[in-house]
Amino acid sequence: MAKIILRRLLQLIPTLFVVVAFTFIATRLIPGDPVAAMVGDQYDVSKVEEMRASLGLDDPIIVQFWNYLVSICQGDFGTSYYFNQPAIDMIAQRLPNTLLISVIALIIAVIFGVVFGVVSARKQNSIVDYVLTVLSLFGVSAPVFWVGIMLVLLFSVTLGWLPSYGMGSIEKDGLIGFISHLVLPCFCLAIIPMGTFTRITLSSIIETLGSDSVRAMRARGVSEASIT
Repeated sequence: MAKIILRRLLQLIPTLFVVVAFTFIATRLIPGDPVAAMVGDQYDVSKVEEMRASLGLDDPIIVQFWNYLVSICQGDFGTSYYFNQPAIDMIAQRLPNTLLISVIALIIAVIFGVVFGVVSARKQNSIVDYVLTVLSLFGVSAPVFWVGIMLVLLFSVTLGWLPSYGMGSIEKDGLIGFISHLVLPCFCLAIIPMGTFTRITLSSIIETLGSDSVRAMRARGVSEASIT
């Protein structure tokens, strides 16, 4: 087991390297000059060049990428130009809420996905089965960002039932207000895995019911019933 875990961890290294390289290249291809944006209205050529040198942006691209890798390995993810604070601090501030929403979305996806899969298997070739199949296919194929926009337009803008942004807190909004802030993001993130769990559960039940052992048990039950 330890060897398998170690092998999996080693296999993550090339993937992480590709992701880091792609992120680095993408940030360099974005139009605009981040240093000029940081300076703002008080644009001065000498000041811009000084800040660019302090950030290492005037180094060759290979040197910049190497420094980028070294900083990431040391836990330094740089500073946000927009918020003017370390990126690692921003990640730490938002990580608890992200984990909370992700865990709740996974629980919702597992519960509803398994239930829908069982119901669809029990009601094969019925209206219920067709509706659940369409919904599961929609959940798997629909883009999350589009689903999120549609949910906000319906439940926040049109109906006004749920807040469209913000996390909320129990101290400020109360328990009901805190839960209302979780509903839209949790269900939005749960849609894709919910459809996946529905299809997996349905396929597993159908495969199990069609296995030789289940057929033998059915035949045995029919024969015993006919004898009695």
